[in-house]
Amino acid sequence: MPRTLDERVQFDTRASRPKHALVMIYDIEGFSAFFNQPDVQYYVPKFINRVSNAISIIIYGGEDYWGAKPSTMHPLLRPVHEKFLGDGALYIWLPPTNERDFGSEFIPILCNRLWNLQNSFSRLRKKCSEDIPIVELPKNVRFGLARGTVYELTNRKTREREYIGFCINLASRLQK
Repeated sequence: MPRTLDERVQFDTRASRPKHALVMIYDIEGFSAFFNQPDVQYYVPKFINRVSNAISIIIYGGEDYWGAKPSTMHPLLRPVHEKFLGDGALYIWLPPTNERDFGSEFIPILCNRLWNLQNSFSRLRKKCSEDIPIVELPKNVRFGLARGTVYELTNRKTREREYIGFCINLASRLQK
């Protein structure tokens, strides 16, 4: 627990100018029940790592091992911000430098890949059961995507960046 104001998160007094963004939030459905099983420390990290790895392959490219037939995915535009949320994560993309928008291919390809993972999540679960043989695994992953304006906040001490904006809240609600 912080003892003084200096130890708490403090942002610069002014946010960035508004920036056009795409926000994605994913959530592992049924994570609380999964987390409340015996010996949680042995299998929750393995499961989270497997799901996180699948999302990374969708974004950064690699071998799709959960699909009906494995395929190699090419890398997409890199997000400017990633944040683990305990039972999912937040990703924020800004258009490429000197561009006003994302181009015609990025968002449809991202949506298609996420849709395919969601529809093939049972295959991912099966792969996880090789490492986690006893427990009941979550049955689904949900995605929320929203476009809109974000503002960048900078931590005074660490210079780390965080983002705020209605589209972040909307993406969170849409994944439900």
